[in-house]
Formats: sequence, C-alpha cells, structure tokens
Amino acid sequence: MDGHVQTIGHYSGLKNIARDFALRLKELIAFQSVRSFARSCQLSETALRKYLNGESTPNLERLIAIANQSGVTVEWLATGKGEKYPPQNVAEPEGSHKTSPQLHEIERIVLNKLIANTEKRLSNIQELASHSQSPAIWEASIEMEQNTLSDLKAELGRL
Repeated sequence: MDGHVQTIGHYSGLKNIARDFALRLKELIAFQSVRSFARSCQLSETALRKYLNGESTPNLERLIAIANQSGVTVEWLATGKGEKYPPQNVAEPEGSHKTSPQLHEIERIVLNKLIANTEKRLSNIQELASHSQSPAIWEASIEMEQNTLSDLKAELGRL
C-alpha cells in the first residue's frame, strides 16, 4: 500500500512540475501567438500547447531551444530557481558603458510601465484569489507575478 501512496505522490509532484513549467512558459510567450512562438523555437504548435496546458514537459533539447529563444536560463525555465537571465559576459567595446541619458530615460520609462502592468496583473490575480473558493490555485500565479515584479524593480535599480 505504501508503494501505491508513493506513486500517487510522485504523480502529483509531476503534475505540479508541469503546471509550474506552464506558468513560466506563459510568462515568456506573453503577447506572442502560440503559433509564432512555437515556430521561433522550432516546435510544433501541438507540443507547445501541451506544455502550456500542463499536459507534458519538453525534453532537454526542446527546453534548451525555448530558453535560448526566450533569452532565459535553462535552470530558471526548468525549475523556476536560479537567475532568470544569463549573466552578460560579452566584452563591451571601450566606452560602451557610457550610454546616452536619453537611452537610460527610455529604459526607465519602459521598466516603469512594465512594473505598473505587473502590479496591476498581481492585483487582479489577488482579487480573483480573494473571491475564489480555492485560493490556493492562485498561489503559483501570485508568486510568479511577485518574482517578475521583483526582477523588474531590481533592473530599474541598476539604471
């Protein structure tokens, strides 16, 4: 009987992994169509939809393709842990760190808009959760939005 319980627990854990992966993938796709994102990663639309629905997870080759296309680390995409974006190791040309004030201002404006949109999404999700009979369902979405908000604010602080 213990083996049966472990199997059920293991299956439940796999469903959570697929669900959490689907949430991260949805974040990456954002406003693109599923079809265009699938093409850019050289995946079938059917496979991508299965990932988005939490029905399956990609193999390593496909995971790497999605991460590379999206500009995120494989570790973050697979687990939600670690740095979301890879470190910038590219040697910069002499003087390139001195960007124009206009560019910094544009970056600030864009980041502030992203922060405002993320705060609004987080507020909407929290509102939905407060009226839900199963608020635990919303926890992963709330956590993902909070992490995104934290990342955006950290990036704004670096400017």
